[in-house]
Amino acid sequence: MNQANNTSDYSSISSLKELKFQRKLLSSRIEHQEAMIMYKIQVVKENVSPSRLLYMGFESVAARNSVVNVAFKTFNTIRSIITNRG
Repeated sequence: MNQANNTSDYSSISSLKELKFQRKLLSSRIEHQEAMIMYKIQVVKENVSPSRLLYMGFESVAARNSVVNVAFKTFNTIRSIITNRG
């Protein structure tokens, strides 16, 4: 948010009705920001774990090295067989 715009909005308030409107608007913005932050935290929690980071590192190395790529494909094949059985 641009702080200069917010200051000018609040300085132009001349009635109680406008003040209540600006207060509701600010509360709404705060609630929206809170919801967005909580969503982002949840996404980070779901996508960042030691096993996920290890897998992503393994995948990155496999993209550059053919021997590791074969091991990576083997790992994925075994993993898919195990997860399909369970």
